[in-house]
Amino acid sequence: MLDDYRATVRPPYQELLKNYRFIGAAQKVVGVGSVGTRCWVAAFSGNQMADPLVLQIKEANASVLERFCGRSPCLSHGERVVAGQRLMQTTSGVLLGWTHARDEHGRRRDYYVRQLWNWKMSVDLDHVSADELEIYGQLCAWTLARAHARTGERVAMASYLGTSDKFDASMVSFAQSYADQNEADYEQFLKRITVMILASSAMRFFLLCRRPAVSQMTRSMPFAAADCTASNTTAAGSAPSWWRTMGTPARWAHTPSCSAAAARKVSPAAKSTVLPASL
Repeated sequence: MLDDYRATVRPPYQELLKNYRFIGAAQKVVGVGSVGTRCWVAAFSGNQMADPLVLQIKEANASVLERFCGRSPCLSHGERVVAGQRLMQTTSGVLLGWTHARDEHGRRRDYYVRQLWNWKMSVDLDHVSADELEIYGQLCAWTLARAHARTGERVAMASYLGTSDKFDASMVSFAQSYADQNEADYEQFLKRITVMILASSAMRFFLLCRRPAVSQMTRSMPFAAADCTASNTTAAGSAPSWWRTMGTPARWAHTPSCSAAAARKVSPAAKSTVLPASL
């Protein structure tokens, strides 16, 4: 996997990478824009421990435009991402490259690799002034326009935009609608969290009231108490009507042994994520 990546780095830096040895890697929790994809952080060291190198190995999926425009001529999604970054950015990362690996199910996954920097900067939008926000917006627009000009028909795009403010007004309208949708989605998210918390608390209260002999340890673990035996249910084996109205299943599972159920919950089989075998 790493040898394949090294071959995709621009030639002057392939020799540089040979001076570093692999130490270890760990899976990284990705941001909102990469939910559902895999990401690794790999640590390397030169001849001395004071010469570290950290690479980010990030999964690359199919482009959202692929269903409309067809597949990219690139052989992998990782290569497509790297090619796009090299085109759009005036100066891309010198260690930018791509690779692929098989996961635990034998499925091929494409990755792009870059040096992991902790130099990200942003603007505190909560305390920025109107003038500063305007400057920030202009800088973002210039950066985006330059990227488009480097990768597309810049004359055709300029002609399409024209000299009126119609495109500007359309972008502002879209941004406002997008912000409103984000706020509405977040409100729904908070409501679902509240419902889940209330349901969990009500379930624990009901179980402890119905089963006073449960040990103190089980009382402190509502997830274990939830698997207790049929004494936690009604005579018919179903949840009471007030509980069913909160959206839980009408039938409750019967567990032969409360202590056995608690043991299974407290000591589950460890499921650790392992590195690709070809790393």
